[in-house]
Amino acid sequence: MEKVQKISTAQFFSLLLLSRLLTTLTFMPVFKMKVNNLDYIVAILLGSAVMLLFLLPMYYLFKNSGGKGVLELAQDISPTFSKVLCVFYVAFFLIDAYATLLRLNLFVASAVFPETDTSFFILLTLFAVCFSATKGIEALGRAGSISLVILITSFVLVLLTMLSRVDINNLSPMFYDGARPILTVAWSVVIRTTEPVAISVMLPRVTGNVKKSVIIWTSFFAIFVSVLFFILFTTSGDSALLNMFPVHSMAMLSEFGLIERLDVLLTGVWIISAFIKIAFVIYIINDILQRSFQLKCKGLISYLSGALIFTSVMLLSKNIENFHYTSNVAEKSVLFILFAVLIPCTLMLIRKIKRRTTC
Repeated sequence: MEKVQKISTAQFFSLLLLSRLLTTLTFMPVFKMKVNNLDYIVAILLGSAVMLLFLLPMYYLFKNSGGKGVLELAQDISPTFSKVLCVFYVAFFLIDAYATLLRLNLFVASAVFPETDTSFFILLTLFAVCFSATKGIEALGRAGSISLVILITSFVLVLLTMLSRVDINNLSPMFYDGARPILTVAWSVVIRTTEPVAISVMLPRVTGNVKKSVIIWTSFFAIFVSVLFFILFTTSGDSALLNMFPVHSMAMLSEFGLIERLDVLLTGVWIISAFIKIAFVIYIINDILQRSFQLKCKGLISYLSGALIFTSVMLLSKNIENFHYTSNVAEKSVLFILFAVLIPCTLMLIRKIKRRTTC
């Protein structure tokens, strides 16, 4: 019998934090409505608090089910229901990996190799990602922890070099256009956070204090990103919102000692982080398929997933509108509410009803 791999909460939430900070680094202002820059900072703090609230049903479900995830709970209800749910989760994570790779392709094509066909780079990256996914959650956890430290260190260097350019006058008045822009951005912070779905299916693989780790993860994200956006907007003002990748644009202005352009360092770290995130997502697909369908060919699953993701990116990346579709608030809201809210809450309700009828 194959040994079930476990991962510590520190490594697991390092992977999740790396994944979420990756999304922030490639933040793109895509809203049609104007949002004042100081409202963004308020929205990040509000969105982080709401995100923590959405995690409560999952934690309650996990704590009161003996450490089971959503698929194990669905298995208790019906094996067929669990398999159907597994297919939906596989689709969700394929979309997540596709969106991450599509964003990586857009970033590389526009900021790193603007006049070069990136197809071979993406193919090579995805092949290495699929191979890494077969090495297990422990290896990914170690790689994610190291990458997170390097990523945060790179961010800190960028922010330190930009402190001399800080000008509070670049900040717009808070609530100048009312509360609606803040609520819109706060909701975007929530729905762009796909990590709660990973938590709901991977908790049985995690050892340690989950509650403490969730609070630390959410708090660190809120504080770090708020500081990042404060430096961004106080150094660039509203002009930051005119750039495709404003955080990368800020990094291009930074220098530290002998390193004249920290954006080169940050770009390399970002690509490595994207590599680890996609490998982590493909590992999750492997894991839930093996749990639900007792499949043993994890290598084949990884490479088939990679081939599907690569084909989708190559077919759809030619049109920039396809990228905006992956960032569309309506579609991402539906996916988040379904997988992070409705499914866990429904399972919690069914479990509660079932326990009452058997008493």
